[in-house]
Amino acid sequence: VVAVDVTSPPYLPGISVLASNQTVLGLDVLSNLLYVAAGPAGLQIFDVADPLNPNLVASLPTGGNATRLCVRDGFAYVLCGETRLEIINILNPQTPALMGDYTTAGNLADLDISNDHVFLAKTNGTLVVLSVSNPANPVLVTNYTIAGGAMGVRVVGNVAYVRNLAGRL
Repeated sequence: VVAVDVTSPPYLPGISVLASNQTVLGLDVLSNLLYVAAGPAGLQIFDVADPLNPNLVASLPTGGNATRLCVRDGFAYVLCGETRLEIINILNPQTPALMGDYTTAGNLADLDISNDHVFLAKTNGTLVVLSVSNPANPVLVTNYTIAGGAMGVRVVGNVAYVRNLAGRL
C-alpha cells in the first residue's frame, strides 16, 4: 500500500509505503486506522496517524481469503472466500473479534453499507440486501436481479449503483 500526499496536485509525492508480504485486495480508512483485506492473512489493521511510520495494530484470520471490506460504526464488513460476509467488531482495534456472518450461494464481488443495510454484489447477477441492525445476526431483506451480473456496488442516498460484468451500470 502506498500513501500519497494529495495536498498540492499535480505534485503528488509518495509519503510512505506500507510493506506487507500479504496480498492487499481491499482497504478502508477510518480516522487514523487503515483496514486491509489481506487475502489469506484476513483482516489487518494499521495505525497510520504518522503516515511515514505505519504500524500494525492487529490482525484477525477470516474464514477464507479476505477480498473486500467496508468499515462503519465500529464494525468491519469483510468479504471472505467467494460466499461469506464476516462482520467483525472493531470497537477496540487492538482486539478485533468476529461478531456475525452470512453465507450465500454464488460468488461475492463487492459490498457497500448504507444505514443498517449491507449491499452485496454477486457475479451471478444478484444484488443481496441484508439488514445488519443486529450485527451478530444479519438478516436477508431481499435479492434483486441485475442483468449481466453484478461486480461492484456503491450506495449514495437511496440509490444503489451496480456495475455489471460488462462494466456498465
